[in-house]
Amino acid sequence: MRNSQSRCLLGLSLALLILLHGCQSEENLLPEPVVHTPLAFDPLEEYEPGQWWTNGHHMLRLDEVGSYALYGGMNRYHPPLQHGRWSQITYAELRLEPYDVLPRPARRIQITRIEGKVVLIFDAEEPMYAIDHPPRVTEDELLGAWSCEQGMLVMSDDLRYVFSPSRDAALSENLVGHYGTWKVSGMNVTLHPHSPAVSPWQMHIQLHSEPPELKMLNMVFRRSS
Repeated sequence: MRNSQSRCLLGLSLALLILLHGCQSEENLLPEPVVHTPLAFDPLEEYEPGQWWTNGHHMLRLDEVGSYALYGGMNRYHPPLQHGRWSQITYAELRLEPYDVLPRPARRIQITRIEGKVVLIFDAEEPMYAIDHPPRVTEDELLGAWSCEQGMLVMSDDLRYVFSPSRDAALSENLVGHYGTWKVSGMNVTLHPHSPAVSPWQMHIQLHSEPPELKMLNMVFRRSS
């Protein structure tokens, strides 16, 4: 009787060991738990980069036609440091290909978020944040039509101008109409006529006078109403 009980206990012990070993084997076969880390930029989020970006030192313009310009400061009227074409190759990456560098190395730009705001990461440079439009500069204040007794001056945002003399000035002062390019330096604006027969005009900018004026010799241009 005692031997029978011992054999029974031994069998139960063996069965329990086999059961525990099987459970441990199944546990070892289970995959590791997946830890979900949210991405800084959701790949399911539809996003089209805006046109203007800046980090306070440089400024980037991304045009809808696929061209770009990278400026060395905050004035979009200054010649860019680099221009070329851009494309969005993934939801989180842009590619810039400069026109004026041969061979043309593609520059990869990361799209991510910092404190909820979309930013562009340029290598080791500070992140660029989107802005609605470039900062207003002196050139912006000169755009449009200006008039004086001698005629009318129209300045456009492509840095071109057209001067049309009045009839009296054309007769009495021999003024001729001309067109060309313009450039701001400090508080002066210089008109560079395309015609070699017309000398450059340099005018002093007085934006804080009332009304604002552009002064040159005997000419005083004011905003045309």
